[in-house]
Amino acid sequence: MTKVIFLELYKQNDSSIFWENQHFFALLDRYPVSPGHALVVPKREVLSIFDLNTHEKAGFLDVISEAKNAIPWKSLEEFYSSLEGAHSNKALQSDHLGEASNDFNIGVNEGSNAGRTVEQLHVHIIPRYPGDCRSPKGGLRLLMGPELGHY
Repeated sequence: MTKVIFLELYKQNDSSIFWENQHFFALLDRYPVSPGHALVVPKREVLSIFDLNTHEKAGFLDVISEAKNAIPWKSLEEFYSSLEGAHSNKALQSDHLGEASNDFNIGVNEGSNAGRTVEQLHVHIIPRYPGDCRSPKGGLRLLMGPELGHY
């Protein structure tokens, strides 16, 4: 694998990192879809969820839950304000900034055809809020076409 940005951030103890355990860490996404958008990443170079070892797989769902529960809702504005560029403007302008969510999309983009742009396994934890899209019905099915979300 080539240099992996998430592992570089971990090694630098980047301010985006807010949780970790023996095998994984969680960081705030620098290109947030919504306030609190976080990523869970293995502490070693792993390309695919299918490449996790037995120990990593054993507690994987617990890891996602623990990371979700640790999202630093109250310090999001400070973090997004520190980013350069317009990437965090949507989150900064959200009426829900600093507000904890109870609804989430959890996702992994397994391969370039599925949308992966960083060659390192990372699980998206995306908070959802009332009114953040026209109609959330169908969830991730909408990625493949609006007609697939309404069944």
